[in-house]
Amino acid sequence: MSQNAPQSSDGQSASTYTLDSTYQGLRSQIFDAYIQNPGKSGVWGVLMETGYPGAVATLVALADSTASLYFSNGGGLLGSGFQEGPGKAALSLVEHAPPFIVACRPVQTYPLPAQGHTRFYLLAEGQVFSTEAPEADLGYNRQPLSPLFHLAQNLIAEMRTLKPNWS
Repeated sequence: MSQNAPQSSDGQSASTYTLDSTYQGLRSQIFDAYIQNPGKSGVWGVLMETGYPGAVATLVALADSTASLYFSNGGGLLGSGFQEGPGKAALSLVEHAPPFIVACRPVQTYPLPAQGHTRFYLLAEGQVFSTEAPEADLGYNRQPLSPLFHLAQNLIAEMRTLKPNWS
């Protein structure tokens, strides 16, 4: 299992957030994929995590058009990238990520974001790069990663258009 730091980036205890075991497993799978396949070239994945009161939302976009959104307190949308809209939006997010590596730093642990903050993880070329900023600053274009944040929001919007299969 990958290293999932027990604290958020501001040092608050991860116990501040509800951490469902399925969520922890899904999150670990992404970082384990990096550890098991460090030779992938270019940016092949983007995670955007946002801290809310009591929970974290994790958006995953991979170069194979995988698109998932899951919540630390349980639930989410898995495998949305197989649908045309979310798949294209996931690919766009990953394809536009490389220039933003310069605004990140290499990391070997993967803390959760502070409440009210958004943390990006760029999975690329044998390394994981990360940075964090207040969500509002990203939304109001006051951060270098604001364009990537807006692409991620577009992916979420595409995922929200899907009708769940209740059968």
